[in-house]
Amino acid sequence: MRVTYIGHSGFSVELDHFVLLFDYYQGTLPDFPRGKQLVVFASHKHPDHFNPKIFSLTDIDPDAVYLLSRDIRISARGKERGEVHYLGRRAMYDYTFQGHRISVVTLRSTDIGTAFLVRADGKLIYHGGDLNWWAWKGRAKSTQENMAARYRNEIHYLEEQEPRRHHVDVAFVPLDPRLEEFYCWGMDYFLSHIDAGYVFPMHLWEQYSVIAQYKERKESREWRERIMEIQYPGQEFVLP
Repeated sequence: MRVTYIGHSGFSVELDHFVLLFDYYQGTLPDFPRGKQLVVFASHKHPDHFNPKIFSLTDIDPDAVYLLSRDIRISARGKERGEVHYLGRRAMYDYTFQGHRISVVTLRSTDIGTAFLVRADGKLIYHGGDLNWWAWKGRAKSTQENMAARYRNEIHYLEEQEPRRHHVDVAFVPLDPRLEEFYCWGMDYFLSHIDAGYVFPMHLWEQYSVIAQYKERKESREWRERIMEIQYPGQEFVLP
């Protein structure tokens, strides 16, 4: 499995028979190998997660499949190319490519759109989109409590998808430094409930030092070895 950090929340994951592209909006794409099914995900319509340019990928792979959050339909109407599916929250999608199956479950974002849980080629991959514990400073107590409850509910729903092990192989999870001292709440809660083999912090706004800052906390010692240290766009990680 090859994971490439493209920028912000954009990643590609190359598996045995599939290439998954998540939340691309800018940056240099890796060379996608021929003979593998390209599946393009966009979690919501915010411009740092979705760019209609993704539809030009059909020039590379005419059979590209697009799995888009339903809220994108307004801004992208008429620009679709390839096989496009709009998914709502807590939806399911199954696709078979040359006898190989990919299954997708969506979660409700705590902002807009969805998060994705993807099963393909024997791997389980989670991309959070903007599903995060958005604990913004200065918000009313009731707003903060509502946010906490919504985020916890979605992580518990994620647990239900793997009721015995609560395991994912790779997880892409927001770690947004704009939240100041609350930046780690979403990541902490996620990792205290989900057994993730490799965790890629995202939505960093290119402040990569926040990853080391997170790992240095004593509260992170239980899972710090799973946190991948992203340093620059285009960085590749070869995983088992």
